[in-house]
Amino acid sequence: MINVENLGFFYERGKWLFRSVDFSLNKGETLALLGPNGRGKTTLLRCIARLISSQEGRIDAPQKIGFVPQLSTPPPGFSVLDIVLMGAAGGSGLFETPGKKELERAMEAMSLVGVDSLAKKDFSDLSGGQRQMVLIARALCYGRSALILDEPASALDLANQKKLLDLLGKLASDGTTIIMTTHAPNHAFDVADKSLMLFGGTDFVFGDTKKVVDAENLSRLFDTQIMCVEYEAGGKKEIAAIAV
Repeated sequence: MINVENLGFFYERGKWLFRSVDFSLNKGETLALLGPNGRGKTTLLRCIARLISSQEGRIDAPQKIGFVPQLSTPPPGFSVLDIVLMGAAGGSGLFETPGKKELERAMEAMSLVGVDSLAKKDFSDLSGGQRQMVLIARALCYGRSALILDEPASALDLANQKKLLDLLGKLASDGTTIIMTTHAPNHAFDVADKSLMLFGGTDFVFGDTKKVVDAENLSRLFDTQIMCVEYEAGGKKEIAAIAV
């Protein structure tokens, strides 16, 4: 579904933000992109979404990828339906009025995410958690096969973080391939099949989340001592990362 080969990017010539990055994802897999600020997580996402071009490498990915940026504040006066329709209109001309097909896609995306009851509400009146779900609906309306999210849980409380992660799990089980950045290793444990850890330049680690997201790699990545603890919840063994 998504294949990245030898990807490299710099803003200043000779100072590679990341280089020689390789990874691949199958349909319905979720990738967590981990790393502290300044390591190129958002830039890597933007390259995969074709919002910017890399200096090196190759990306094979669906033509339409839904993208949820970290910060998105549309001007006031737009309803939830208006916001989601912006995704549906992504393949239309700039001044074309969304038709029946676009409206159906928007309503389907809102229903899937669980915000269809908010369709007529002003987007600016919504809570942070509601806004994030609406932006995911907009992204799905544009491209359902692959979804890219930049720090989707960063501004959410614990209850809304759980709702978000549950939604991402459902989308993945329905076949959507997902890439998300996060500063929270526990979110990677919760939903990510694979993880990519950016240490800077050509130094990165990619693989199955429960194999590569361990205490040693996390401690090196975030430059602080971290331990991983196993516990049982709901009859399943889970892992949590704790800074010590």
